[in-house]
Amino acid sequence: MITIANVISRLSQLGYTAVESDYSAIEFELTSVINYSLNYCNITEIPEIVEPKLIDRVCSQFLYYKKDSGSLEGFNYDAVIKSIKEGD
Repeated sequence: MITIANVISRLSQLGYTAVESDYSAIEFELTSVINYSLNYCNITEIPEIVEPKLIDRVCSQFLYYKKDSGSLEGFNYDAVIKSIKEGD
């Protein structure tokens, strides 16, 4: 089961420390990604093997939202972007 704690833990691995004011946005992204995945795959439950990828997706969406709103300052993108190849 994917929880907000899983997402916050992954965000800290990526170099972002979540604060309490981020929790509602993280919860929104988590619900959004889970509902989209369930509807797209026409399933009622997320398989355990897919959970890590969905956690990364939630982190991605959350960090994109923070960056797009201009409230992601001082974040080290090198921790997230390891390599970009032509065609990516």
